[in-house]
Amino acid sequence: MIFNISGRVFGALFSKLGVPIPTQIGPKVLSQARSLCEGTPTDAKYSVLEEGIPYDGSVGKQEANFFKIRMRSEWEENGLMIICRSFQMSKFKLVFFDKEGGVRIIQESNKRKSCTMAEIFFVPFNRANLSDFVPVKFYMEDKETPLTFHLLDTLETVGAHTLEQRDHFLCVYGDNWIKDFISSICFALYYKSVHGAMLETVDDLTTTEKELMKKKEEMSKFQVEYTEAIKKYKEVVQKLKSETKEINALLKKREDIYEALEKESMTPFMASKLDLQAHSAKGLFSSWF
Repeated sequence: MIFNISGRVFGALFSKLGVPIPTQIGPKVLSQARSLCEGTPTDAKYSVLEEGIPYDGSVGKQEANFFKIRMRSEWEENGLMIICRSFQMSKFKLVFFDKEGGVRIIQESNKRKSCTMAEIFFVPFNRANLSDFVPVKFYMEDKETPLTFHLLDTLETVGAHTLEQRDHFLCVYGDNWIKDFISSICFALYYKSVHGAMLETVDDLTTTEKELMKKKEEMSKFQVEYTEAIKKYKEVVQKLKSETKEINALLKKREDIYEALEKESMTPFMASKLDLQAHSAKGLFSSWF
């Protein structure tokens, strides 16, 4: 018990520091999901999500709130998105199950301006998924490479897929280490064939994400160039230091040689000067006596 509490405290501290701590969905939650999907007896409760109506509820730490969506045939053409938010900035998972109760999709919550949010899309067009960027992770692993090269590391293309017409179960799983949190979940539909604005927005989204995927490829190639340039820069800087040291040593040697040459050149004259001084001193003493 003490170990579990300590683990939760340290997990919470690391999360506050921005270090991601991976968590797994507990076996109890997975068992409940299987029973709900198979229609077998279980103590798990669920709420039915209706189009455009948010559901607010408290989620316990390492526990789940279950929901059901009744997929309709008229929704398949344009697709839908499921959105969950925590305005307490809590960590959580949005989990979607297959018809046997196995985990089909897990979406980790990402930080936004005023909340943490997870989204799952079932749409007939390709889109991209981008997980939270954690600078601390890259500072710990690679201090040399600028963070710009890592901004798109988690950007991945997600293929088009929609939901078949039946009941589907999902849950909000609490990744909080210390306390419960309040979540708000709802699902919305795409009406791109009806509303021109929606069609324009979807087109703008797909175009922007294609540009980001292209930029990711470009940055991957540029990183190689950058790394080679930095390596070359370090080599020339080291060479400059070496050349500077060698030049300064040669300059000092040159100065020492000139000093030695001057001394050697002046040695005969210094000897004559000493003889002259000695003779002058002798003559002076002779005049006294």
